[in-house]
Amino acid sequence: MAKVFSTTNPNKMKILRLHSKGTNVRKWQLFLSGEGYHLNVDGKFGTITERHTKAFQQVNGLTADGVVGSKTYAKAFERGMHFLADPSNHSETSLNWPPKPDFSFLGGTINRQNHFGKFNYKRVPNSDNIQITCNWYMSGRLR
Repeated sequence: MAKVFSTTNPNKMKILRLHSKGTNVRKWQLFLSGEGYHLNVDGKFGTITERHTKAFQQVNGLTADGVVGSKTYAKAFERGMHFLADPSNHSETSLNWPPKPDFSFLGGTINRQNHFGKFNYKRVPNSDNIQITCNWYMSGRLR
């Protein structure tokens, strides 16, 4: 499996240039597209991607060489490009930390009431707080 770039080791960032292919190129093309550059997002670093890369570099005060290296990535991250996480890295310093919870989303009032119980409340005047008006807290559902 090919390594992708990470926040913890910039040396893992794959340099992209003319004729590069793959997921990282597609991610770069999506970023350029979001910046207003018109190109096909196909995962192939062709002459159009190179031209738009040079334009992005020039606009952002970088050497316009058409190669996506550490300085170009850094500028892209400043402008909102998302990092690609290494899916095999689950250490506490990785982008995959913390792990996803092993329970399902409790969307909707009925689902939350089934899980936590139903309670009565009233709004506290002149506040964003509520006051629970039943023994819901004492019933042991909230810990």
